[in-house]
Amino acid sequence: MMVGDIDKISQAILDDLLRFESGSAIGTPIDDVAKVSSYVAVLNQGLERIEGGFPLSLRLIREIHKTLLKNACGKNKTLGEFRISQNWIGGTRPSNARFVPTPPDKVIEVMGDLEKFMHEEDKIPLLVKAALIHQQFETIHLFLMAMVVLGVSL
Repeated sequence: MMVGDIDKISQAILDDLLRFESGSAIGTPIDDVAKVSSYVAVLNQGLERIEGGFPLSLRLIREIHKTLLKNACGKNKTLGEFRISQNWIGGTRPSNARFVPTPPDKVIEVMGDLEKFMHEEDKIPLLVKAALIHQQFETIHLFLMAMVVLGVSL
């Protein structure tokens, strides 16, 4: 399965975003503005939850993913659900793909390990730790859609 439409680059100027969110007419294609609006909502949702004392966790990641797809192009998709099938990037099947992420039966296990690493007290500089977490998150590729946006948001 290739990466879905939501992971394609979307652009919107601030004026169009504000018009969209207020219900006014916009100049940019509505799909792009709707996606950007969803990205902003997801980022704000995550920040509000964390500032309210909710830990960065698998549960929060699922909530954010569900909101992201619900508000964007994810109707009838697996909202907030970890994938249960093998996916890949590039090629027509895993054997000729450019990248094949973690097998679906290992996703929960490796994400649990990543969650523990996120909360471990260690001497790794914060920026380095954030980069490692982001890279591992992208490598696991726990959802079928919206990994790029979700990874950047995290």
